[in-house]
Amino acid sequence: MVAWEDNRGAVSLTDIYLQRVDAGGSVLWAQTGVAVCAADSNQASPALATDGANGAIVAWQDSRGGPAADIYAQRVNASGSAQWTANGVAVCTAADVQQNPAIISDGSGGAIVAWEDLRSGTYQLYASRVGGDGVVPTLLSLVDANAEAGHVALRWSSPASAGMIATLERRESANDWMPLAELTADAGGTIRYDDFAVRAGGRYGYRLGYSSGDGREFTAEVWIDLPGLSSLSLQGVRPNPIGRDAAVYFSLPDANPASLELIDMSGRRLFAREVGSLCVGNHVISLRNDVAKLPEGMYVLRLSQGHHSLVTKAIIVR
Repeated sequence: MVAWEDNRGAVSLTDIYLQRVDAGGSVLWAQTGVAVCAADSNQASPALATDGANGAIVAWQDSRGGPAADIYAQRVNASGSAQWTANGVAVCTAADVQQNPAIISDGSGGAIVAWEDLRSGTYQLYASRVGGDGVVPTLLSLVDANAEAGHVALRWSSPASAGMIATLERRESANDWMPLAELTADAGGTIRYDDFAVRAGGRYGYRLGYSSGDGREFTAEVWIDLPGLSSLSLQGVRPNPIGRDAAVYFSLPDANPASLELIDMSGRRLFAREVGSLCVGNHVISLRNDVAKLPEGMYVLRLSQGHHSLVTKAIIVR
């Protein structure tokens, strides 16, 4: 697909047109393309991303709201038909200038749009996610999401206010959304969550639900693909220092025999537990009964499988 600026409607103003070309170089839609946006005023700088369904999402800068440009977007299917509101939906209409959009597929039928923004008096970079059904209005926006074999770290920004309460929901591809935790934005308006109850190689979706003036709202979904396990992993003890209760988090790459041991600083083994029977994946084992009668101090937790051993420190306080 190819998008361009087109002034066929007015010499001094441009609209956004789109065409689909097959592998042999033949155009598949109207010979002169289809209008993605022919709204009043000027539309320019189109950018394209696949929607994952043989269609595309187009973003552009748009001056229909006044001399200062905004950012708009439209989804077009494989036949060239617009899928959202005629002439597109607003991605950003903040004060002053928004221009030069860039776009990339989000892998879930939508896209992420970034642009130059002058609202603060100097150009900065802003971004928004466009869902498959259009822009998802939200008071919360995802800042980052990072994954490793047994851990997903998520962070959202809540510009509305510190102390905002939201419910984190999670699902796998074949399951419904399930509440996972109730979270509160910190003094800087940031909401964080570390999910250790995930399996290596799994795919998980996350979203936040929150209350607004329009009722219950949800952030756009974010999907995380966790890498598979290639080696033994010992994530550690949580909480650490250990009080009355604690658990150890670890991962096994195969079903071979493995052991978990707690050792004091003199090298004396205080307990050992066979864990290989838990098989491949991420595991959590409570240490509550094992540490209940141990004195305060520093200990070493060792995970062993075959010729490989990993250690981590554990501190007990009362």
